[in-house]
Amino acid sequence: MTERVRLYIWLANVLGPCNKKFREILTRFGSVEEIYKRRETVEAAALLSPSEYKRARTLTLSDTDRICSYCERAGTKVICYGDDEYPERLRETNIPPVLLYLDGDPKVLDTICIAGVGSRLPTQYGRDAVRFLCEPLAAAGVTLVSGLAAGTDTEVHKAALKVNGKTISVLGTGIDETYPKKHLEIRGIIEKNGAVVSEYPPFTKGAPYMFALRNRLISGLSKAVIIFEAAKRSGTMITAGWALDDGREVFAVPGSILSEKSEGTNRLLKQGAAPAISALDILETLGLERLFAKTEPLKKISVPKLSGFERVIYDVLSNGETDIDLLVERTGRSSGEVLSALALLELEGVVESLPGQRYKNTL
Repeated sequence: MTERVRLYIWLANVLGPCNKKFREILTRFGSVEEIYKRRETVEAAALLSPSEYKRARTLTLSDTDRICSYCERAGTKVICYGDDEYPERLRETNIPPVLLYLDGDPKVLDTICIAGVGSRLPTQYGRDAVRFLCEPLAAAGVTLVSGLAAGTDTEVHKAALKVNGKTISVLGTGIDETYPKKHLEIRGIIEKNGAVVSEYPPFTKGAPYMFALRNRLISGLSKAVIIFEAAKRSGTMITAGWALDDGREVFAVPGSILSEKSEGTNRLLKQGAAPAISALDILETLGLERLFAKTEPLKKISVPKLSGFERVIYDVLSNGETDIDLLVERTGRSSGEVLSALALLELEGVVESLPGQRYKNTL
């Protein structure tokens, strides 16, 4: 790891995430090297809070060794604010991250990105809306951005992967953590078809406030954000707020006036958000309708392509909706093996997950 990268890791550890003063400090000193050299000066004390100034004086480059060693072993890339690979859209935001930790392909950060977020416990309508809008967008070449959380986030990632599209997951934990842990497998698939990023270094455990702060990166990486379902007070609405602050287009999926999970989206529509009616409508609003003309009709996977254990799972589900316990009993496999097979079948569009760990086939 170069000394320059170590300096950026040091600065990120001094300032912490989502620091509004980052750009001002960098501009005032001219470079991260100068910040480090003059970290004990009166000027530094005037710009930093007492706790930041204390960290600046006590932390050294050797304190980055553990982080650097992990990144080198794991193949995790560190993209610093001054790098060419640092995405221009993030650079334009009000509070850009000092750096990004990335597993996957950094080139995907500068593709045409649209974010999709919503409830962690979506209704069936919400799940259907994700597929209806996101699969055509991904097929058109849009990179879908979300947060790997349970519910809508994961549905967005799966929609991209189902049509062999690109997707980016922004973590609210250290780059070495996967939350929830059951999404470790889909994370691996995302890394091969896009990227997993975090502004939090390895060995950082997630906390509620960290997920709210990372939401600005989900919107910041994107040209627009689609809000699928959201309660009036929710992390999803926080993402919409970040998007509006950074001048991103916000789309909202209209929902039932009787559903609490549509209170937030319907309020956004009342306040002027664009209604998310179709993928083509979204692309036209963004001036990207040329992408849609290149897409081919989406095709579902055919059953004959399934084999082995996947076919056993499919056959059990052919009898109707089934929960995980019955699948374990009928197949004689462990819950881990069953969940792993189900995850792959979902990505292939053969199986659909329902609330309460229930599943059904879709063919």
